Amino acid sequence: MSLPLLTRAQIRLVDSIVESELGLPGLVLMENAGLLGALALLPTLASEQRRPVILVGAGNNGGDGYALGRQLLVRGVEPLMIALRPCHQLSPDAAVQRRACEALQMHIEDCPEPEGLVRVLTAVGPKGLLVDAVLGTGFEGVLRGDVAAWLECAGNIAQGFSWPCWAVDLPSGMDADLGSGAVIQAQHTLTLAAPKVGFETEAGRAACGQVQVLPIGVPEQIVQRAAKSPT
Repeated sequence: MSLPLLTRAQIRLVDSIVESELGLPGLVLMENAGLLGALALLPTLASEQRRPVILVGAGNNGGDGYALGRQLLVRGVEPLMIALRPCHQLSPDAAVQRRACEALQMHIEDCPEPEGLVRVLTAVGPKGLLVDAVLGTGFEGVLRGDVAAWLECAGNIAQGFSWPCWAVDLPSGMDADLGSGAVIQAQHTLTLAAPKVGFETEAGRAACGQVQVLPIGVPEQIVQRAAKSPT
């Protein structure tokens, strides 16, 4: 049975069911997302000899990015983690993941301003691979202001170097229900648990590229149950 397309509200319902009925906290799903994301990336990193450059946000999408980076490290690939926000501004689960990365003395650059971002990204050179783990399904509306400018800056540098771009869950700024608003265009999207309704729009298809669903530990019956909810 193929997985249904879920709305933002239905994805929240999935998370709620997994925690309340299975007793699995969000940190478990985040760890699974990091592991499966790393395993999906490794063949490309190896075949193209690229260094992963992971943009990490302050919320749980950023936590997925930290987990992904750590899972790459323990498999022999050293990523460059570029943080939009410092540890004390992260969601609780994302902060757990960042502290684990810090304990391993991973390369984390705090770059809240575009100027620092330019310096760090440019130093990577032409063999980078951008991983967008800044904003996930929970984002709603139109992204503006400093975060939009930060992402645009990263996207422009990646495009200038012809880096591939992979998105975790969905491209940052995309409205999961509408498919519009993505700031960085991805060639590959590693979406979590189930595809989102916005992926089937014209804008969503253009922004996501090739979509792969990562089965992060959510049973299919829960996904199907959420899909039937009018939430």
